[in-house]
Amino acid sequence: MMRRVLATILFASLAWTTVPALLHLAREAAALRRMPLHDRRALVTKGFSRATEDVIASTPPNERLALIPRYDHPGETDAAVFFNYYAYPRATRTWFGLQAYALDVDPHRPATVVGFGGGPHRTTYEALREESMCGPNIVRDLQSSAEARREMIVPFVASGDGPPPDLYTVEAVFAADTPANVDVTIFPSGITRRFVVNGRRTFRDLYYETTGTLGFGWARIRSDVSLRTAFHFVNRGRSVSTPIAVITDPPPMPLHFPPRPAARLWLANFSDQEIIAMAGGVGARVPAHGLIQMGPEVIVTAPKPLFAFLSEKKPDGSTEFIWP
Repeated sequence: MMRRVLATILFASLAWTTVPALLHLAREAAALRRMPLHDRRALVTKGFSRATEDVIASTPPNERLALIPRYDHPGETDAAVFFNYYAYPRATRTWFGLQAYALDVDPHRPATVVGFGGGPHRTTYEALREESMCGPNIVRDLQSSAEARREMIVPFVASGDGPPPDLYTVEAVFAADTPANVDVTIFPSGITRRFVVNGRRTFRDLYYETTGTLGFGWARIRSDVSLRTAFHFVNRGRSVSTPIAVITDPPPMPLHFPPRPAARLWLANFSDQEIIAMAGGVGARVPAHGLIQMGPEVIVTAPKPLFAFLSEKKPDGSTEFIWP
């Protein structure tokens, strides 16, 4: 008798706690049954299926999609699996991580990229790379120079990837005592972007933040007030950095460098005319506003002002610059 009483009490307590939830699920199921499949999926997946449909609708029917879930971002791998399900029969291919996609040399690799941060969305490799650069700058205590200028040249700026885990950017700081309008022009592309500096502004990836692309070149910076700056070439994958020189005019020719067999020679033309230079007895044609690289030559001559420097990658992943 006592067992029956205890069983009845136990059943009643379970019913008391579960029946409301079961009734809620039953009402939800009845409501979902009356909805079209499209709306039902959107409600159950909290908008995921609708976001997938938006991506599909924004691309041509026969265009393959590159799915890039980042393995260090929880949930993105699962999201890629469900995207494949809802996107069927659209052709897709999945790369687990940005560098897996970057290092794939398949000429038929899909160019249209789908990212999964905050839900599936069309993006670009460059934008997804920028989105993935979370956390503080590598140069934690980025201090601007004591000298202030209104115009300057940064002879090397870049944003790009090397063999894993190498990932290169230029970190920078602009500082001014009064509000400043700063125009950054990246050459040889000539892309210019204006940045407003109220006291101090830091950059994690100056090249990309200016151009919206990856690549390398040099930068001309002009400000309407005196500006204090600093620039560092950073390997984010190895948490190492090297300062970059700031100049106003190229030094006089010829330029002499110490023998560095493992280094690369860079020639930068800050003018709007082509320059023919001689480096170690070898002729080099440097386009207007161009930046080219050669072997480790030690003497550079040119009939017009030209800037040259050496760079050498070190075992720890950093880059050493040898300035004239």
